[in-house]
Amino acid sequence: MCAKIFLTAITQPHPVPKFSLVIHIEPQQLFLLNKQCKYCPSCDLIITKKQEIEALMAAAFIQTNPKIIGII
Repeated sequence: MCAKIFLTAITQPHPVPKFSLVIHIEPQQLFLLNKQCKYCPSCDLIITKKQEIEALMAAAFIQTNPKIIGII
Protein backbone atom coordinates (compact mmCIF):
# COMPACT_ATOMS: atom_id res chain seq x y z
CA MET A 1 0.00 0.00 0.00
CA CYS A 2 2.77 2.50 0.84
CA ALA A 3 4.64 1.75 -2.39
CA LYS A 4 1.54 2.47 -4.48
CA ILE A 5 1.02 5.84 -2.78
CA PHE A 6 4.72 6.69 -3.26
CA LEU A 7 4.56 5.91 -7.00
CA THR A 8 1.40 7.97 -7.39
CA ALA A 9 3.10 10.96 -5.76
CA ILE A 10 6.06 10.74 -8.15
CA THR A 11 4.00 10.49 -11.35
CA GLN A 12 1.74 13.47 -10.60
CA PRO A 13 2.86 16.60 -12.44
CA HIS A 14 4.14 19.48 -10.35
CA PRO A 15 2.54 22.86 -10.90
CA VAL A 16 4.69 25.21 -12.96
CA PRO A 17 5.08 28.54 -11.16
CA LYS A 18 4.29 31.83 -12.88
CA PHE A 19 6.95 34.52 -12.76
CA SER A 20 6.88 38.21 -13.53
CA LEU A 21 9.75 38.72 -15.96
CA VAL A 22 11.22 42.17 -16.57
CA ILE A 23 13.38 42.37 -19.70
CA HIS A 24 15.50 45.47 -20.28
CA ILE A 25 16.03 46.40 -23.93
CA GLU A 26 18.58 49.07 -24.78
CA PRO A 27 18.39 52.02 -24.60
CA GLN A 28 15.25 52.75 -22.53
CA GLN A 29 12.66 50.04 -23.05
CA LEU A 30 11.26 47.59 -20.51
CA PHE A 31 9.19 44.55 -21.38
CA LEU A 32 7.03 43.07 -18.60
CA LEU A 33 5.69 39.56 -18.93
CA ASN A 34 3.85 37.17 -16.62
CA LYS A 35 4.88 33.71 -17.79
CA GLN A 36 4.89 30.17 -16.50
CA CYS A 37 8.51 29.06 -16.31
CA LYS A 38 10.46 26.21 -14.83
CA TYR A 39 12.59 27.02 -11.79
CA CYS A 40 15.76 25.27 -10.64
CA PRO A 41 16.13 25.87 -6.90
CA SER A 42 19.67 24.47 -6.72
CA CYS A 43 20.90 26.86 -9.46
CA ASP A 44 18.45 29.67 -8.61
CA LEU A 45 17.60 30.00 -12.32
CA ILE A 46 14.32 30.61 -14.14
CA ILE A 47 14.22 28.46 -17.28
CA THR A 48 12.12 29.22 -20.36
CA LYS A 49 12.32 28.81 -24.12
CA LYS A 50 13.95 31.68 -25.98
CA GLN A 51 11.65 31.25 -29.00
CA GLU A 52 8.53 31.72 -26.84
CA ILE A 53 9.85 34.93 -25.28
CA GLU A 54 10.99 36.35 -28.64
CA ALA A 55 7.62 35.62 -30.26
CA LEU A 56 5.75 37.38 -27.44
CA MET A 57 8.13 40.35 -27.57
CA ALA A 58 7.82 40.68 -31.36
CA ALA A 59 4.02 40.59 -31.19
CA ALA A 60 3.97 43.27 -28.51
CA PHE A 61 6.52 45.57 -30.17
CA ILE A 62 4.91 45.38 -33.62
CA GLN A 63 1.98 47.25 -32.08
CA THR A 64 3.77 49.58 -29.67
CA ASN A 65 7.29 50.28 -30.97
CA PRO A 66 8.10 48.58 -34.32
CA LYS A 67 11.52 50.23 -34.68
CA ILE A 68 12.85 48.03 -31.84
CA ILE A 69 12.38 44.90 -33.94
CA GLY A 70 13.60 46.57 -37.13
CA ILE A 71 10.36 47.02 -39.05
CA ILE A 72 10.57 50.81 -39.40
